[in-house]
Order: sequence, then structure tokens, then C-alpha cells
Amino acid sequence: MIHLCDEHEVLLPKAGIVEVASVLKRNGHGDVIPDVVESLSPSYNLVPEEPIFEEAIDVASETGASGFDCYFMPLALMEGALLITDDIKMAFHAKRLGIETLLLREAEREEIQTLLRGRT
Repeated sequence: MIHLCDEHEVLLPKAGIVEVASVLKRNGHGDVIPDVVESLSPSYNLVPEEPIFEEAIDVASETGASGFDCYFMPLALMEGALLITDDIKMAFHAKRLGIETLLLREAEREEIQTLLRGRT
């Protein structure tokens, strides 16, 4: 297991919590939503909507990506951060925007570790 939070600041747009709850429900895990949501707040640096909002509209207008994705991508752009996702569509749009992106489903453990080491 790779522990991101031990060595890296992990940013999460606050809208990402809603996305996590939605994915859990769609995948039949609605019963754990309260526990997962409660665990996210202290584990990540939650970024409120306001600083991202205008850039999110720009990203949505340019890419047509999902609304939730349009909060993750501008946050990565604004912070010069590596965007880590398992969403193929978001990875496609992010790469088009010039965001350094790691698509987990296509990455080997060694590649992930190399990318993360290069960002410490």
C-alpha cells in the first residue's frame, strides 16, 4: 500500500466529498457513506468551492467534463499538483489541459512511486 498522506499534502475539493458519497451509493455501499465522509475531512486538505468556482466554469466550458471533475482539474492547475484519478474521462480532459495526471488503472506500482518521489 502507498500512503500518500504521510509524505504529501493531498488536496480535495469539498465537492469531492459529494462525489465519493455518490460513487459509494452507486456501487452498493450506501451504508458506509457517513463513516467515509467523516473520515475524509481530517485526512485531506479540503478546499472550499469559492476559490475554484470561476476556474471550474472555465474548465467546464472548455472540456464539457462532468461537473465534479471540473472542480478537481482547476484545483490541480492552480496548485501545480499531480492529479491522481481512476476516471478515464477526467484523465483525458486533464491531460488536454496540460495537467500532470496519473491514471491509476493504467499505472504500475513502480510508476506511481516514481511520480510521487519526484514531487517530494
